[in-house]
Amino acid sequence: MRGTAEHDTKPVTKSTTAILVLCWLGVQAGLWIQYGIRTDFEAVKYIHEAHTFLKTGSFSSPNFWFYSLEIFLIAFCIQLKLGFGTVVFIHLLVNALACSLFYRFTISVADKKTAFITTALLLICIPFHQYNVALQTESLFHSLIVLYTVYLLKQRRITFKTLAIIVGFLLLLMLTRPSGLLLIPPTLVYLISKLNRGSNRFVLSAAVIALFITGWLILDRAMGSGGELDFMLPFKENMIICGVPVHHTAPNLSDNPNSLGGILYYITHNFSQFAPLALNRTIAFFGVYRSYFSPVHNGLLMGFFFLLYPLAAMGIYSWFKMNRGLLRFCIVAVISVWCSVILTCDDWHNRFVVTIVPHLLILAIPFISKVVSRFVKKEQRNLSKTEYADDTPH
Repeated sequence: MRGTAEHDTKPVTKSTTAILVLCWLGVQAGLWIQYGIRTDFEAVKYIHEAHTFLKTGSFSSPNFWFYSLEIFLIAFCIQLKLGFGTVVFIHLLVNALACSLFYRFTISVADKKTAFITTALLLICIPFHQYNVALQTESLFHSLIVLYTVYLLKQRRITFKTLAIIVGFLLLLMLTRPSGLLLIPPTLVYLISKLNRGSNRFVLSAAVIALFITGWLILDRAMGSGGELDFMLPFKENMIICGVPVHHTAPNLSDNPNSLGGILYYITHNFSQFAPLALNRTIAFFGVYRSYFSPVHNGLLMGFFFLLYPLAAMGIYSWFKMNRGLLRFCIVAVISVWCSVILTCDDWHNRFVVTIVPHLLILAIPFISKVVSRFVKKEQRNLSKTEYADDTPH
């Protein structure tokens, strides 16, 4: 994929970077003009929990520890009377850093034109950025996913230092949203792919085992942390979209339903109910269509994702030949989020599918690079013909 990099020049890099910066600024300005600082919807409970923490030193329910990074940020700004604009400003800084490092990562594995196109696709994915102006967890979560992914995939060797950073990243992700736990399976797969390399086999083996056990225990604890985290409710109400009950049923449940064992018990004892729900949730997740969205909204959303899916699929074989660790990480990351939707429900605003956008874009890089390479070669052939025609005596 680096084959076309030799055709890039510094002026092109500067101009493309400037275009990407202007694109990022335009998207953020548009969101600011459209929404302002959003303190409605889920932001209400995070603001409330920030005030509760400042008054009592704890949260109203243990489950809010899995959203505590945003709550602490809001509490910090309240305590110092900095205003909610500071929260949004920090969101924007982290998002800008994530987009910048994503661009640099793409340059490191492909050419500059491919990096430009891939990063531009990330920038025009409005759902990925729309929570930057909201006091919700999604902004930091989406940005941290990008930062974590590009950091992990750039590591050629895993050392004690990199392991510490990996664990720190995962902890931040889990303290931002419970969905941060879904990054543990792809991380384990990636670390396993490094087991046969270098002299750190023992260190990696211990890390894999420790991460697996820790992830399992934290996930089981998170499921039973109370509050809004009732994992059986979507099955009792036959929900496809979270918060939208279809009809109530009384499935056969274990004595401890809000646990990993409880989920497995439900599936094995209620498969005739689980199977159609899983299929409908899969369609809602990957299809991104929502009947309550406008035709324009649905058209733009479906147009973006239905372009991204085949691009990612067509890049898989190239990654299989070049970097199987990266391929495994991205595919397992996608599968983890998909399975979480199957086992719960899909989001009203398609927030869950947005978390896999960076991984799909990384999978798409080889195919985008091939298209760019063919375009450059065709452009050069046309240029050569033009120059030859100009040199021919008349």
